[in-house]
Amino acid sequence: MYHKTTCLLVATSIAVLLLLGSSAHAGSASAEAGSSGWWIKPVDRDDGYWMSSSRDAAIAATIEWTAGVNTADGATAGPTTFTEPKFVGAQLTAEPPNPPLSHNLTGLTLSLIGPKGSSAVSTGFGVSTATPYAYYGSRNPIYHTRFTTIATGSLGTLPADYHSLMTASDPWPIEGPDLTEIEDPTFDLLIPLEMTWGEIAKDRPEASAEVSYSVGYETADGMLDIFNISIDGTNVDLSLDAAVEVYLMSTLLDAPDTSAANLLTESDLITMFSSYGAGWDEALTLGFYLRDITVPDTPMGDGSLAQIHVGVGAEVADAAIPEPATLSLLGIGALSLMRRRK
Repeated sequence: MYHKTTCLLVATSIAVLLLLGSSAHAGSASAEAGSSGWWIKPVDRDDGYWMSSSRDAAIAATIEWTAGVNTADGATAGPTTFTEPKFVGAQLTAEPPNPPLSHNLTGLTLSLIGPKGSSAVSTGFGVSTATPYAYYGSRNPIYHTRFTTIATGSLGTLPADYHSLMTASDPWPIEGPDLTEIEDPTFDLLIPLEMTWGEIAKDRPEASAEVSYSVGYETADGMLDIFNISIDGTNVDLSLDAAVEVYLMSTLLDAPDTSAANLLTESDLITMFSSYGAGWDEALTLGFYLRDITVPDTPMGDGSLAQIHVGVGAEVADAAIPEPATLSLLGIGALSLMRRRK
């Protein structure tokens, strides 16, 4: 009888331990962004005179990937940063009527497995394209990039935790020759952002998962944070500089259309993004318009007079301990076993 009871209690304890060691809870967040640099024009010219990012800007342009800090069961990895050129080779000499030329970016991956089997993985990848496009006499291609960030994690043997973060920053320089047609002390600038797609998934309400996008304008005087948004499937956290106008654009390749019909308010944006829920798969392209801004004349560290920044990020995190009822069951089994042995 003792042997049978002991076997039963041991079997019960093993089953509970197996339950504790196989949480299988996971979360993921992923988002893709698109950028085509900048559009500039003199303040006294209409929308028919926008000038797109120059070939010189494309030559100098890079993309920066950052993975981490990732954590899993107390272990850490990162942050790890990798910067690479956005455009290479024949992309920088393309002219109409050549077909679009694409280049797969190297990207970055950071993987971590914790001592209890939890995982945290960050991945970034993308593609750049030079699309030959004669726009108002210019033979510059339209240079554009799409870049994806993915953060995933899973829980191992409880108690366990993970945190995974992946971001990408896509700066585009504005150099002296880009401003030669600006004769006044001020100019107009429009920065396009394509929110290509996003997805948020988690199987525990206690877990967190979100995607984010950002737009900024930097000179030697500092950084102007134009637009920041994070979406977690339930809430939308949005900030927009009061001096910026936002316009709906058709695609990254089309010149801006800043007619009143395309103007969006901050309230419009919040309503739009709130409807996305846990994801969307139709690209939304926005143009952030800064009117009548001062022509920069002080070079920054890289020699450019200004830079525009477009960013995207994905982040997930979770932490869990065994449920009290599960711990109680294990405790009862162990206590009963000890009493039987006496």
